[in-house]
Amino acid sequence: MLPKRFISSLQLLAVSVFFTSCATTSDSRSLTENTTESTARSEPPVEQLSGENLFQLLLAEIATNRQELGAAAALYSQLGKDYNDVQALQRSVVLNQAIENYEEAYISASKWNTLRPNDETAVSALSLSALATGRLDESSAALSKWLSINPEAETTLLLAAFSEIDADQRMSFNNNLEALQQHYPENASLFYLSARLIYSDSEDALALTDTALDIEPTLEASLYRFQLLQDLNQIDEAKQQIEMIRSDYPQNRQVAILQARFIYQYYPADISALAKLHTQFPTDPIIARTYARAAFDQQQYDTANALYSRLLSHSEFNDEAHYFLGRIDVANAQPESAASHFSQIEQAPYLISGIAEWVSLGNIEDQADILAAIERAKQIDAPREPTYWRFQSNYFQLTEQPEFAWQALEDGVQRFPDNIPLLYDQAMMAAGTERAMVMEQNLLHILDLDPSNVNALNALGYTWADLSKNLDVAHDYINRALSEDNENPAFQDSKGWVLYRLGELEEALVWLQKAYAQFQNDEIAAHVAEVLWKLNRTQEARGLLTDIEQDYPGSHYIDYLKRLFGEATE
Repeated sequence: MLPKRFISSLQLLAVSVFFTSCATTSDSRSLTENTTESTARSEPPVEQLSGENLFQLLLAEIATNRQELGAAAALYSQLGKDYNDVQALQRSVVLNQAIENYEEAYISASKWNTLRPNDETAVSALSLSALATGRLDESSAALSKWLSINPEAETTLLLAAFSEIDADQRMSFNNNLEALQQHYPENASLFYLSARLIYSDSEDALALTDTALDIEPTLEASLYRFQLLQDLNQIDEAKQQIEMIRSDYPQNRQVAILQARFIYQYYPADISALAKLHTQFPTDPIIARTYARAAFDQQQYDTANALYSRLLSHSEFNDEAHYFLGRIDVANAQPESAASHFSQIEQAPYLISGIAEWVSLGNIEDQADILAAIERAKQIDAPREPTYWRFQSNYFQLTEQPEFAWQALEDGVQRFPDNIPLLYDQAMMAAGTERAMVMEQNLLHILDLDPSNVNALNALGYTWADLSKNLDVAHDYINRALSEDNENPAFQDSKGWVLYRLGELEEALVWLQKAYAQFQNDEIAAHVAEVLWKLNRTQEARGLLTDIEQDYPGSHYIDYLKRLFGEATE
């Protein structure tokens, strides 16, 4: 969808300018208006402003100039109510619309209509504010009168009210619009309004938009058609639509930005099209970053590097640029430069990814800076603090400092005792150590918090199977994990291993071989070899041992299998 406020804000600005121009030209009778003329037309009399109220008017003007719109709106509203002043009422309507105080806008618009019953802008303001406050019949009546005054009225002004009404109100108001479309079939904006009201029904909305465009092509309706085509997954037609819009509005920067984003989303390999847009709008940072990201994704690192380097001059894109420049340096085997870029990322959303990349480099010489960055991130990105504790542990594991790694997880779990990723990381680190009890406790706690956590189900089931403990429960846990992800080789290996412990050797071999076919590592290979040995398929078992020796010469499973096979170990 187009952003709801994108169009309505522009319209509101246009209306504001229009109202102001009206107030300073033909309708300049306000504030100094002759009361005799008003009385002759049976309109409420306009009172002369006193010195006190002229001061109130001055305060309203000052508040407007200071962009204190709420205060200005209140002052103009009061002036309009007290003195039947059209200019004050006009400004009250515009300002209250700007701050979305539609109830006050409606009160001022109603009085304005009483004073100027045939003023097009007054009637349009009443239609808008009545719609926004749910007075659908009054809004429709005002809209009908507006069109009787000006059959070609640009009724898209009413779009600003659409976000204020619910689905049932939208449907009801659209029924009224359909009746007006019969009376004013050449007014394109009426059909476009209907299209926007029924945006959830993309096909009907598209048909109405096409009708509006046939009557009078506009950029707004053309862009809406472009969005609807995407919603309907008619991507090729959407591509033609945005290209046509670009042809009609070649200098429009916003259209170019929309095309760039569309290309990146649906045709990311079309680097040349993005390059062309960047050539036409070389200073636009949105187009530049879109082009840069596409180039990065296509591994055109020189192009991406040049673009992101220039984006460093735009403070709002500094973090993004440093992140991708760091990623490019990693790809180009330049870890020191990469670390420099990652270290300069300051805020979310790129902070967490930047620290993750920096940690993964495992540079021992960066330890003080990395730990300082992690501590800072814990403070400024508090919702993700548990993840930063995990990064801290991961860094110490990568740099072979296991006690510090364990302590980071211990501290993290103490601060966040119910954080599942932290509990799981600590459980995995405890596996196979003297802290095995911590592993079991953490996995049980995870399952208390989330009984369907497949990783915990598998890990605890495998652990118990390896210990020949709680085998029936272990089998049930592994089956539950497999029911969620039947093709996961880790889960398949666990299934085979628990079946082996239960004495189901043939079935165990089937599952283990299935796992090994998908993911070959020393652990699964050793499991297959052990079951083959127990099935007296000794030659095949020894063959797998040879494979492990060749592919994983440092594996502890080598000595384990040699002892199982009765072979001497060094």
